[in-house]
Amino acid sequence: MSATQPILNDIAQYLKENLPEWDVELFPNNSGNYSLSHINGAVLISYLASKFEKPRTTEAVLQTRHVQVALTVLTRDLHDDEGALNLLDKLRLLMVGFRPVNCTECWLVDEFFNGTDEETGIWQYQLILQTETQQVQQIQAQDLPKFVTAHLRRADQPVRPDLKPKKP
Repeated sequence: MSATQPILNDIAQYLKENLPEWDVELFPNNSGNYSLSHINGAVLISYLASKFEKPRTTEAVLQTRHVQVALTVLTRDLHDDEGALNLLDKLRLLMVGFRPVNCTECWLVDEFFNGTDEETGIWQYQLILQTETQQVQQIQAQDLPKFVTAHLRRADQPVRPDLKPKKP
């Protein structure tokens, strides 16, 4: 299963449970209108990108999908207990090894400073993490004959007369 939204929702739910003193939500559709209202700050979760490996040789296309997710940290402080650096430390510990739905364990890729808004004094960092899932081709089910009954017998029992024996 390779759906992106369930992965983001699972990460959001996990972080909400483990960071109750912070606002955790998916990145807003209109980031220009976003206003940090939480007293401590926020973690905004967004899908960043995917890379795909060459398909495996099977009856259907099957590819490993490397999914990157950005955790954007917004805080009014940098160094204290509610500061960006402390929150980044917590996020790293929480996310390394976390396994979103239908994915492998997460690992860290990058972390960087996005700047500070001089008017509002909001510090912004991004933590980039990655996980893997499978991208699978959708295939229409074929209407094949159905298995109905198994007739079991031990090697020392004769074949039922109403069944045809194997031809040599």
